[in-house]
Amino acid sequence: MPTAFALSCLLGGAATSPAQKPEVRDPVAVRAQLTQRPPPIPAIAWTEVRRDDKTVELRATFPSAFPTETPENQTVPIWLYLPANTKFSAPYPVVVTLHYLGAGDIAEERALAHQLNSHGIAALALALPYHLTRAPEGTRSGELAIQPDPARIVDVMIQSVLDVRRALDQLALRSDIDAKNFGVSGISLGSLVAELAYGVDDRIHHSAFMLGGVGLAHILWSSSLVIVSREGLRRKGLNEAALTKLLAPIEPGTFLRERVAAEKDPPGANLVVGAAFDTVMPPLATKSLIADLNAPKVIWMDTGHYGGIFVQHRLLSEVATFFSAEYGGQAYQPPVSLRAPTLRLIAQAATPTGFDIGIGIDLFKTRERLEVFGCAALTPHGPEFFVGKSVGGGFAIGGGIGLKGPGFGLYWSAVL
Repeated sequence: MPTAFALSCLLGGAATSPAQKPEVRDPVAVRAQLTQRPPPIPAIAWTEVRRDDKTVELRATFPSAFPTETPENQTVPIWLYLPANTKFSAPYPVVVTLHYLGAGDIAEERALAHQLNSHGIAALALALPYHLTRAPEGTRSGELAIQPDPARIVDVMIQSVLDVRRALDQLALRSDIDAKNFGVSGISLGSLVAELAYGVDDRIHHSAFMLGGVGLAHILWSSSLVIVSREGLRRKGLNEAALTKLLAPIEPGTFLRERVAAEKDPPGANLVVGAAFDTVMPPLATKSLIADLNAPKVIWMDTGHYGGIFVQHRLLSEVATFFSAEYGGQAYQPPVSLRAPTLRLIAQAATPTGFDIGIGIDLFKTRERLEVFGCAALTPHGPEFFVGKSVGGGFAIGGGIGLKGPGFGLYWSAVL
């Protein structure tokens, strides 16, 4: 699941000058860039780096088809994982896996690849723009990927999709890959890219979108972790409605609806994983994604955006099982939900401790919009248990008990 860096900067960036006006990308040109295949390049050279009785790992790079000013960002590293178990034979179906914002490694993509390999499915992991070795020296992985600049967001999404499509071109050149069975999977930011790639490239027949959604402007304007970005956008005179127009050329929902209208997919060709208490990727955005697809399979995690780390193995197993069923022509039946702990970042002004901060795990919570929840937390003053009633804006009123005795006050919390 996403790390602390992604938690702090999902769709984030630095504030911008109030005098700046946002650049505008030509919608027609953007659509042309997204929907046209990138120029072909010769077959790339692959290097085998690891082999065991389950997986063969290969690595390679290729030049990005989208020009940017950053040399490091122009070389795209990819990792290919092939099944090694002799009960499976080539050519293998393949799933392209896309990481979250700020990923410092591809551990989750490798874990999913191993799950897919156990079903006889190959997997390819790809570094998104400005991540991993594509990040310029002196910057963190993903720091430059999403800035509070609509034109820059458009460019990064175009580059991401073109990189995915060029990776598919290279996979199609391999005799051990079944080019008729391409799939894509992504988590958080990776899901947004996967949705757009799936919407424009009909070579991709199956998809798994984890903690994603549609309505890019709404996500930016509603996420609990984009305060700096929203301030930067406001300084440019933007609001959600204006941002919606500027990001319309790369809106995944538009292309997904067009694909459904063209009847390119049977029902159930997609899997959507959402988090019921997600404040980073608003559940409304995930529900809109579900509505834009053709009767997708759906799994709801009973937690927030980052609580999935506690059920990561089971979640990735479900994703691999979904692709295996789809490639095998079988019906996949998802679990009703995946239960996992809900984490909260807490700040409180309460008696008898005064101001305090901490992190806690929900012991119970109700499902209404202004929920009631009970939380066991660790604070600098020691362990504490409190019950709060949400009043909006992340605030709650309630009471609790800790080492200094009972008290009551005002609490602010963000579900992780």
